Amino acid sequence: MGIAAGLDFATFKRGETWKAFGIGIVLFSIIGYAGLSMFDLAASSFGKGDGPTIAPDFEIETLNRTGYESEYTNDTGWFKLSEHRGKVVIIDF
Repeated sequence: MGIAAGLDFATFKRGETWKAFGIGIVLFSIIGYAGLSMFDLAASSFGKGDGPTIAPDFEIETLNRTGYESEYTNDTGWFKLSEHRGKVVIIDF
């Protein structure tokens, strides 16, 4: 009579069940640790963790839409990243 709602709870009385459960926990922990270590190594290889890096300066011509871009571009309609240092800049190419 160990079956209730389609489950056999007698399985939890067997030693093999708990051995398999223990092995599963150990393997899950090893794989999780290895995965997190790999992400840490990958992040450090891309410069993450060493603090912010300065983006290389570039200059790009805009559409020079008067009224919309005038505070972001110079008089000729060019956007230069170094002129906006310290600000948040989102660029959609």
